[in-house]
Amino acid sequence: MSKALAETEIFTLLRQKNILLQTPGCEEKVKLLDLSISRLQQAQGATSGIYHEEEKVELESLENLIVEDREIPTACEAITGATEKAFNLLLARRDAAYSQAIASLETEREKLEGEAVSLTEASANLGELLPAKMRVARAEADELLVQGRTAEAHRKIAEAQEAANAPAQSEARQSAIRERLSAIEAEKRNVGRRIFGEWHRECQSVVRASEHALFLVLLDGLKQSFFDFEQSTGTSAQAVGDPGLFGVGHLDSLTAPENSVEWNSGNRWYGGRR
Repeated sequence: MSKALAETEIFTLLRQKNILLQTPGCEEKVKLLDLSISRLQQAQGATSGIYHEEEKVELESLENLIVEDREIPTACEAITGATEKAFNLLLARRDAAYSQAIASLETEREKLEGEAVSLTEASANLGELLPAKMRVARAEADELLVQGRTAEAHRKIAEAQEAANAPAQSEARQSAIRERLSAIEAEKRNVGRRIFGEWHRECQSVVRASEHALFLVLLDGLKQSFFDFEQSTGTSAQAVGDPGLFGVGHLDSLTAPENSVEWNSGNRWYGGRR
């Protein structure tokens, strides 16, 4: 490959690398381009000797430009990443606080629900067995009475009567369980309201910090820097009709255009305040 052709190929690959560096998910392609560029440079050095000094400076300048071109995309990614991190942190803190606050209530709920299931199953079994057990107990009591064992017969009848009361006792317990489960759900709702109130204040802190950073630090800061740069470079309007360095359009175009998703969202948040 001729020297000129190799240089053209290298610069082409460097431009492709510049584009890929600004495209998420292209890390592997960038590595392959780096390998191809390295091989071309090695081949160029082997066939045509060392680059002239001005050629080396030109190549290094282009490579440095590629690195510099990543600075702004990297800054944008950092801003988006920090916002997403703050958002995820808020959700995680809310959910963790709520889970911790209702942990004992959930434990009690699960225990009561298990007891309710057991009582329901026991009641079903009693419904089938209790009449038979009552008949057997009465028969045994009668036999004891015939034998003159009156006290034992009365105890047997008392036991049978206690067994007969079991379904009512079970129903009373199940009713109490239902009431407590209902109370637990009410307590959980109250906990949810309390946690939300505390969490909402945390949300305010994060959102207002973001507003301060966007409006006061970035937008107002950039606007002032426009005037400062205009003054320092002597590019302000010098005569009638001279537009100067920048105009209202430059300021308006800093933010998303009208009817964009960002503009519509901002209008929903701020436009409704009267």
